[in-house]
Amino acid sequence: MKRDDVKALATCIVTLPEELTKNKKVAQSWLKTLTTAGADPDTKTAPSRLDWGIEQVKALINRIIELTRDIFKGPIL
Repeated sequence: MKRDDVKALATCIVTLPEELTKNKKVAQSWLKTLTTAGADPDTKTAPSRLDWGIEQVKALINRIIELTRDIFKGPIL
């Protein structure tokens, strides 16, 4: 803030571990690949297996998001 009546009391920077952001990007890539394969009429994979894979990857992405939230929550003081 650029106000004269505001003074910085503390400053901190929080960064996510690189592993979490990398894993989320990889999981999103898997999700895109599975979804694209499901739309391809020439795919050799059974639709039920693709659906199962999509659900598993979505669960993985949700878990990564939960871990990210836990990191930002930090310790209770």
